[in-house]
Amino acid sequence: MSRTYDESYDRGTELCRLVVPRMLKQDATPNPVSYAVWYEHVAGRNAALSREVDALTADGGRLDDAITHDLHHRYLADADMESAAHVHDALTRVIGETASAISGSESAVAGYLTDLRQRRAALQKPVGRIQLHNVLTDLLAETEKVSSSMAQAGSRLASNRDEIEQLRDELRRAKELALIDALSRLTNRRGFDLELARLTGAADATQEPLALIMIDIDHFKLFNDTYGHVLGDRTIRGVAQAMERSARPSDVVSRYGGEEFAILLPNTGAKDAMGVAERIRGTVARAYVRRVEDAVAVGSVTVSAGVTEYRKGEAATEFVDRADKALYAAKFAGRNRVHQR
Repeated sequence: MSRTYDESYDRGTELCRLVVPRMLKQDATPNPVSYAVWYEHVAGRNAALSREVDALTADGGRLDDAITHDLHHRYLADADMESAAHVHDALTRVIGETASAISGSESAVAGYLTDLRQRRAALQKPVGRIQLHNVLTDLLAETEKVSSSMAQAGSRLASNRDEIEQLRDELRRAKELALIDALSRLTNRRGFDLELARLTGAADATQEPLALIMIDIDHFKLFNDTYGHVLGDRTIRGVAQAMERSARPSDVVSRYGGEEFAILLPNTGAKDAMGVAERIRGTVARAYVRRVEDAVAVGSVTVSAGVTEYRKGEAATEFVDRADKALYAAKFAGRNRVHQR
């Protein structure tokens, strides 16, 4: 689910060369937020973001800090804040060094081009061998100076490469952790919401089916009060494992909140999702919760589930609400069962 970057070094360097000048022309402060927005746009990695950037910059429009931060928040911001702060500081420095190297190289090239034009104009008139020798000597010196400047810029970009990759890896790990529930190790509610938006959008675009299963542990409060929170936590982990074993790699298995879980099943209709939900229900019903200290079985739990299929173009909230209603219909009908709506 996390955003990954697999560009080659040459591709990454080329993108940097293209991104920095565009970013610096905006009314937004040049910082990692601006860089991330323009990097995604220039690289063509985020079609929705690119459409909005193109619309906003049409006819000479510019992105100020407020617009840039809003774009970043809506399309890119899903990293752990503490780690993001560290990456922000480090990347600010790296971008500053890179921009400085590029700017210095561009200034040298601009001066070199001006000098070439002047010398070409001077050569429009006949000159003697001494003058020609002086022109060639000066031109060689300027060429070496520009070459050195560009080599320094290339060296700076190369030296920043490893640090940028390390920062990218750190940010990716932080983003992954920010979307994982610590107890169950499933995707958390925030991750579920992000995947819900992504998968409903994909379903609208491809016309492929999308199903949702909502699952709730029956009488969980009573179980917790009877056997304690340690076994309650163990029960949540057990249900999470049963769900993961029944899901495919493409399914999104989440802890929705408390003792409630959710599974998003792309390219799956309601009938097949009912089979998955029933398999999970049966697995949980056959299991026993055992004490940690002596592995003695002290009780069992059951789950109820609600299943529904996404209706093209509907609001994501309606999709979830329908699955929730199916879940509560299962509970009302006696629990330990699966209902479809």
